[in-house]
This record gives sequence, structure tokens and C-alpha cells, in this order.
Amino acid sequence: MSESIEAGNGHYVDTSVIIARYKPDDEDYEYAEKLLSRDDVRFYASTLTLVELSAVLSRLLDELIIPQGYEKDLHTLLAFIVKDCKLHFTSHLHTLSVDFHARKIRMPLEYYLAVAHAERLKLRALDLLHICHAVILRRFDNIASFITGDEELLAKSDMINTMFGLHVKHPRDIIG
Repeated sequence: MSESIEAGNGHYVDTSVIIARYKPDDEDYEYAEKLLSRDDVRFYASTLTLVELSAVLSRLLDELIIPQGYEKDLHTLLAFIVKDCKLHFTSHLHTLSVDFHARKIRMPLEYYLAVAHAERLKLRALDLLHICHAVILRRFDNIASFITGDEELLAKSDMINTMFGLHVKHPRDIIG
């Protein structure tokens, strides 16, 4: 069963979907291409996505399909992908002061949420931070869903929805 994307709603896009768009041998390549080529949908990512993309792209440069006229150097490639996928980066920086073992520390809100929910969710660190960032964006930027090809995140979609009200979807479930 598929559901259409409502124009105007924002969707947080996991790095796995972004990479899949440029890697033809990825099983999610066609779904990612179809989804991220849409002009009527607003796609969000975090600055963590830039870090993760840089790390992944530096290892995959030779496996990616990039249009002619673009160099395969990391900075140019990163700029191309951000523009090509029409990614919006938010500037909502929320920090809070937390008591931690008789010490006051300041931390970003998504880090606080990640620490608070790590034991229950049992996700890898970057996945946990992406989910927590998307949860914060739901409040400020009308994020409708978290789109990922990551099977571990998809397997925990019901739990994430129950905990945060965030729908975790595979691109095929969105585009049909």
C-alpha cells in the first residue's frame, strides 16, 4: 500500500536515500531518484547529513553517477547533491543546560533526546541523532515523515512513531 506525498509538507531525508539516488547498483536507486527529483515537496536534512555525506562520498566517489560538467571532487560533489536534491537545512539550534553527575553541561537538544532515548531505541549513533533532529523539526518545520532506506530504522518505525509521533517510511511507500 502506498501513499502520496502531500505538496507543501516537509520530509526529512536520511543520508541513505540521498546516496542511493546517485548509486545505480543500490536497491533503492529508482525509488530515491523518483522521490528526490520531485519539485513539489520540501526535503529537509541536518548539518549532520553534510558530515555523513562527506564521509560516505569520500569513500564512494568512483561508484557514483554524476552528470557531465561536474568534477568528482568532494566539495563540488557535495554542493551538487545539495542543490540537485533541493535539500533544506534548518538553523534551529536549541541547546539546554543539563545536570550530569554534579556538572552542568550545555548540549544540543537533539543530543539530549538521543541520550534520553538511546537505551530504548538501540540505534546506531548517527541514526539516533537523525531521528532526534527530525523530531525537533516536526515542531518547527511541519515535517511529515522521515524517509529512509535503512532497514534497522524501518524495523523500528512503529516504536519511533509511538514515542515521537514521527512516521518512518521507505521511499517506495511514499511514491508508490
